[in-house]
Amino acid sequence: MKWINIISRYTTPLQWSAQIHQIQEGITVGPIFWRYSKRLVIKYKSPLTRLFAYTGDSLETNIQGYLKEPNETVIRALEVSETAIEQDLQLVPAVSVSSTRHFYNRFRYEMSQMIMAYNFALITREVLEQHIGSEKLKDIDKEVMQPYRDTTFILENKELIKAQRAYKSGKFTEKEGKDCAENLARKFGFLHAEYAGNPWIAADYLREIVKGHSSKKEIHTSSATDKSFSNYDEYTQWLIITIQRWIYVFDESKNALVRANWALRETLHALKIEDQPILNCTEEEFLEWVSGGELPPREILNSRNQYYAARLWEGKIEEFSTQADIEKIIKEEQITEFEVAEKGVTELRGQAAFKGVVKGKVRLVLSPSDVEKVSEGDILVASMTTPGMIQGMRKAAAFVTDEGGVLCHAAIVAREFKKPCIIGTKKATAVLKNGEEVEVDATIGVVKIIK
Repeated sequence: MKWINIISRYTTPLQWSAQIHQIQEGITVGPIFWRYSKRLVIKYKSPLTRLFAYTGDSLETNIQGYLKEPNETVIRALEVSETAIEQDLQLVPAVSVSSTRHFYNRFRYEMSQMIMAYNFALITREVLEQHIGSEKLKDIDKEVMQPYRDTTFILENKELIKAQRAYKSGKFTEKEGKDCAENLARKFGFLHAEYAGNPWIAADYLREIVKGHSSKKEIHTSSATDKSFSNYDEYTQWLIITIQRWIYVFDESKNALVRANWALRETLHALKIEDQPILNCTEEEFLEWVSGGELPPREILNSRNQYYAARLWEGKIEEFSTQADIEKIIKEEQITEFEVAEKGVTELRGQAAFKGVVKGKVRLVLSPSDVEKVSEGDILVASMTTPGMIQGMRKAAAFVTDEGGVLCHAAIVAREFKKPCIIGTKKATAVLKNGEEVEVDATIGVVKIIK
């Protein structure tokens, strides 16, 4: 197998073009570098785009050489990454076409920094496992694989829970409730815009405050500061905090890239420019437009709602947007993910991200509009969850995804919300149907179709 599908997302061609070009260039922080030489992106007859990783050698980095002992080089790299995130989380919309280039560049950087941090966290975890052994790591892995401090998403959830409790206890007047909702919208509303959705406004937060969270389970939002590792040697402690800081960069880069994308789209809206044609451009086309050039014909841009591909191979980038070209690439690269799902499947297997057993009805979430269709007790099924799905995830009894690993969004939210979660089923969105009754057994990683 040449390629493996690692994620599927409701993202636009411009956003994928940004990622492909940035990972080709790579990121350099001091003497530490990171880049990929091979990557494949395909959107085919679906609003979802699949990202494929090459199964051979593709990642190029020298981070391993800086993990042999505690050193300041890695810490300085982390500080640079965190500073960039802090700055990008403060981005605000502007009123000129030229400013969209800056927002695009920041999105481009943060999306790649997110992937870099994910790689560095896993590489450091491998070093930790070699140092303390698999059994000891197994005992602390859940606590190790957490951000070392609260991310923007966790802060939003904490403030929302606090507001819900105040409302339920009668401490909020109507005006105070509205003021609180407006403050939450100013601080966190952009998170829910994600790649192509809408930011939450005060009315959305007021709805959540008034409605509250009806689950009998208490949502526990936490960061790695809840756990002490003082009984381990200095090198082990250094590796653990390094992992947790890279996980923080990974998680918070997601929020920073969403902020940059939100600023870009809001700027377009302020200029009375439709954003979808712009977001359906390639990087080359977008930069040409920013410089005063013309956009591609509308029929080409519209076709990319269903068809788009980008291939990075040994430093060369190719982008495609016709059905014939996409089907040719699928055939050339021997991609099987777009084949019709087999019939008669009664169960799916994946990796348990948070243990528990629940039954409920399937609710497929394939686009931002699907989130509103999730009801209390549903089993939320997605290719991969994102911050824009939080409203639905609060209602759902469990999460099931096609892709994901221990650091994916679904796994992190499952641990914070204490909800059963199975990730990496490969084909849950293709096999399961809306309304089907299923049992999610996250003690063994199995989803059974009941009826």
